[in-house]
Amino acid sequence: MNQYLLNFNQACHHYKGMVVSSETFQAQLLSKYGITAAELIRPFFKQPRKARLKLGLKDRESEFGINLLDIQEYDQIGNSKLDKYSRIVLEESQADIVNIPNTSKWGNRKEVDQIYEGNKMNWLHNLQQVVADCVSYNYHLNFLDQPIVIIYMVSGQEINVMKEIETIKLSSEKLIQRIFQNNSSDKDVLKRVILVMNDQQAVAQFEKIELINKDFPNHNPRILKYNISNPIEQTLWSRFATKRYFIDADVPKNALAILDEQWTKQYRQVFDEMILNLILPNLERFINILTQQYLEMKQKTLDNLFGGFFRRAESGKFETDYQMSQKEYLMRFLGDHHFLMQDYDSAAQYYKAYNSEVKNNKTNTQIPVLIGQEYYLYARILSQQKVDNMWGIFDEIQTGFQKCPFPFMLRLMYNFIYCVQQFGRYNKDSIFFLQRCLRYFKEMGALQKPDHFTIYQTLANEQLSFLHLKLDPPQYRKFAHNLTLVAAKYEQENFKRNSLRSYKTVESIYLLSKWTGVLFWLEGHIGANYMDNKKVVEAIDAFKQAFNLLNERQQIDLHNQLVTDWKKTYSAIELVPNYQQLIISTKQTLFIPQLKGPVDILTTNWENLQSIYANYQKSKPKTQWSTLTRDQSFFEDAFTKCLDTQYLEDRISCFNKIPSVLNIYKQSDLADKFDKFGRHAFVGDKIKLRFFANIPLKVASNISNLKINYEYYIVEQSDNLLDLDEASSPTKQVQLQQVQLPADNIQIVNLQYNKATQEYVEVWIELNRPGYIIITGLQWQFLNIPTVYPLEYNMKDQSKKKSVNFYNKFKIFPKFDPITIHFNPKAQIAYGEVSPILFTFTNNHNEDIDIQINPIIPYHFGFEEKHILIPANQSVQEYIYIRCSFQEDFVGQLLIRYQSNFGGRRIHKVEIPMKHIPSFKIMVQTDLTAYYWKFTLQIQDYFNSKGELKLNRILCLNENWQIVGETFLSTGESFLLATFQIMKSKFKKYDSQEIQQRLKKQFYRLDDKYNQILFTDEQNINHEITTNFVNLDIRHYFNIQSDKIFSQEFPLFIIACWTHRDGDDVTIGIHELPIITQKYFHKSPNELPLTLQFETIQSIAFDFNKSMICKVPVKVTFKNTKFMERIRLKATFYNGDEPVKNNYDLQQPSFLWDGQLIHEFELEYEEQFVLETYALFTEPGVYDLSRIRIFMKETYKDYYSMDYDQVIIKVL
Repeated sequence: MNQYLLNFNQACHHYKGMVVSSETFQAQLLSKYGITAAELIRPFFKQPRKARLKLGLKDRESEFGINLLDIQEYDQIGNSKLDKYSRIVLEESQADIVNIPNTSKWGNRKEVDQIYEGNKMNWLHNLQQVVADCVSYNYHLNFLDQPIVIIYMVSGQEINVMKEIETIKLSSEKLIQRIFQNNSSDKDVLKRVILVMNDQQAVAQFEKIELINKDFPNHNPRILKYNISNPIEQTLWSRFATKRYFIDADVPKNALAILDEQWTKQYRQVFDEMILNLILPNLERFINILTQQYLEMKQKTLDNLFGGFFRRAESGKFETDYQMSQKEYLMRFLGDHHFLMQDYDSAAQYYKAYNSEVKNNKTNTQIPVLIGQEYYLYARILSQQKVDNMWGIFDEIQTGFQKCPFPFMLRLMYNFIYCVQQFGRYNKDSIFFLQRCLRYFKEMGALQKPDHFTIYQTLANEQLSFLHLKLDPPQYRKFAHNLTLVAAKYEQENFKRNSLRSYKTVESIYLLSKWTGVLFWLEGHIGANYMDNKKVVEAIDAFKQAFNLLNERQQIDLHNQLVTDWKKTYSAIELVPNYQQLIISTKQTLFIPQLKGPVDILTTNWENLQSIYANYQKSKPKTQWSTLTRDQSFFEDAFTKCLDTQYLEDRISCFNKIPSVLNIYKQSDLADKFDKFGRHAFVGDKIKLRFFANIPLKVASNISNLKINYEYYIVEQSDNLLDLDEASSPTKQVQLQQVQLPADNIQIVNLQYNKATQEYVEVWIELNRPGYIIITGLQWQFLNIPTVYPLEYNMKDQSKKKSVNFYNKFKIFPKFDPITIHFNPKAQIAYGEVSPILFTFTNNHNEDIDIQINPIIPYHFGFEEKHILIPANQSVQEYIYIRCSFQEDFVGQLLIRYQSNFGGRRIHKVEIPMKHIPSFKIMVQTDLTAYYWKFTLQIQDYFNSKGELKLNRILCLNENWQIVGETFLSTGESFLLATFQIMKSKFKKYDSQEIQQRLKKQFYRLDDKYNQILFTDEQNINHEITTNFVNLDIRHYFNIQSDKIFSQEFPLFIIACWTHRDGDDVTIGIHELPIITQKYFHKSPNELPLTLQFETIQSIAFDFNKSMICKVPVKVTFKNTKFMERIRLKATFYNGDEPVKNNYDLQQPSFLWDGQLIHEFELEYEEQFVLETYALFTEPGVYDLSRIRIFMKETYKDYYSMDYDQVIIKVL
């Protein structure tokens, strides 16, 4: 049997006694001890006593205890007091925090059961007595709450004791009449006792017990003493007054001293004799009389046979809807008393008979039937008898209780939960049952203000959540959702430990599921509840976790609440000794602000100076330019692909050495360790760490005391780090000393934010002595939370981590100021323009310096590497050419490297911002005939027809890498046209090794006159500069297209070199055009079986403002020159935007043919057919009219005019 189910029914249903005391005696007890008269003697009556009763033919041995209640307690306590005292009990008996392990085994049934067992009963058994007091005292429906003894207690110091007894006796008669309203004869079961309580410390004592016997016969008077001299503290009265519902006073917290040992023993003897010799025999006698009558009733059916003993209750004064008949009274009385004596088998029989009888009562309402079924169900369950359709009965009773007072549903829910646990009925029907209970409690709360049902709504929802956990399979999301709501309600109602227990139970589920939005809210509340429960370390960890889960998608109110809770918590933490260290030493690390980086910047007096050095370097790093998609310009794409270049490779090469872990206690290892310090810096430099910081907090916040953590070592008695080169010698001892930087050399940053922010955060330290420094990390305080951010690079190879561009170990060399670099670029640069920039390099040192210049994007500058020697204390000027490769504003970047004779290397990253202006745009149309390539260049001039645009050379690279040229001179028109042809050459197949050798050669050479690129002499630009630009473009072309050389689809590459003159302003440039791949390479078309000739004008000027359509006559002649017999032909004309051969044809600008498009005709030998039609144009452009498909029926083949000729017309 479920012990919880038994305990709950015993708490609800036990024999009761009533205590009626005089006002004088009650006042004396409350003033001296803070207890009532019932509380004084309750411990002696409530203690169970074994007794043997003979009920009918059965002898029964049971433990009997009587719960004494004050007359004012002998009634339902009401919803308001139920809510009040439930909160008191729940607060005093909150369950301990259950720490659920953060494990991935939530699917393990054993762990689920463990969690359920640890949480299922955390409140039911604690609140069952308060609930029992709420659900009792339905006098007209049952006899479970009728008292079997009434005790009148008066003080022996009363002026008139006898009168006071009469007064309190009369005061209780009205309640007695109401309790025994169904049949007054059952008052015979009630024994009356008078207790006269003498104060031992008082002078006057009442000892005349014979007077009481004379005036109040059959009242069994007793005289006792209290307020004994030298009493002893006893746990009899320790925290017992939990049912003082009628007095608003504090409950005694400690054991009381009322009696001494002798009087305690005498009290026990008096009350033992009273219960065993007076109360129980009377109860036994009365039950046996009614049992005999019940047995006779089973043989007779007429009600008047019972008239000698029973009388019906008179209605009117205590009128109820339901009037119990004599039969119902008898069966209900016997059933209730056997239930109270825990004889559940007998009780079930009487309840069954009662249920059959009550259905025939004309005054019956639904409630007596439901209550009868309810107790019959409980009796069968407690007697461990099988109950058919038990869960259906529960549902039926619940449906009927929907319109009943609150206690009925509360008692039913308690018993249902216990039965679910006893029988393991964890299914959706049980969930639905609790959901209906929960809905009932909410409706009751909505109807009454204030809501006294909140606590039981929460408790019902908690049980509901754990039922979701016990399903098969468990419903984790619903469990977590419901228990989170329960935890929030506990927190709102100030039950902090229960709230924390519930939050911690669901925390691991949210962690495993990575529900960030809920976790953020959850961890903040866990932290606040931990602090309310005086668990400081756990509260700090929870708040750190909550801050780590912040993001900008969350509501600002949640952010504000988190900060408010943390500030409140921090105010309490500040009172704890060593609280700063306590915050740092917790398990959780704070990751706000969320940092990306760092990027290190070594600065002196120049903002863009950066230091990067690797002890070894590749002879010539491989240029890794981007791979382009078809028809995509190299210049356009490279802007987004420029990171895999020399600059990034230099940074990454720092990690190719194994990072060292410094140990100053092993001097023999120092030389080898420091030799692996890959970074170089100089005295006077500032190591600046620049982080991209994300502060997702939407409300005001701050970062304080942000600074760099480091370890600084110097070589004793030496400022030259080269001394370490001799440290490996056994005769050479190098002594290291760890030092600290002065306070002025360490920057401390304080930042204030008013909203969520993403920005760069910078902090620096300044180097003051040669030696070695390790940047170990950062530290700061975010909202007074100290945080240490470590920077550790101790893996063997970090070169694979291209996102990392920081190395934390530096060699510090003696002071070496950077050279001075000055340049003045043009304000604007046209797309494709090549513009010179004069650089001035000034060397302020007493040694010659050889600088190495590497562009980050080589095709911006036309070279990959350049060396310039700057003599000591002199300046050198050098022109560096920059080309605008993007149709947008851009920044040209150069790396300038040089090294001191004392060790150490500096690298400048020079940035040249350029503002872009448009020049012109070239679009390519191409096709393949039987013997040659055909190209049409449509040039759109963005110089707005100002000046003269000249294409000096159009360079086409065919399949055998031969370069040809074509010169074109513009006429200042909006649309320019260049059409030329390149003869096909035989395809040559190259192997991989030959391709690699070919890629190493210069495609343009200065001594190659045929391939010389001619610019105007007045530009004073060395031909080598232009050649370098072109060679870089072509090299990139072969780098990305080498895999296609083996295929039959060889791509075509075109470069246009141009000059634009506008008065004295001359601009030169180089355009690289989209790469073109031919799909029908080396596929000869069918031989045309006739002669085809087009006749039309080549160019026409037309004003489209006057007319929308330009109509141009076209004459097409077809002549049979190859077949002696008659041939039948079908000619189909295609409009400009229609594919001719297939859907992959390069579509032309749209134009239309006038009239019929399909023509069928026959031709004899040497006969010709002339077709005159019109081409219709709606806008200016360059159009190809050779778009005719000819089908010959004799050969069943198609022929296309575009394979043999190209008819171009320009409409201006």
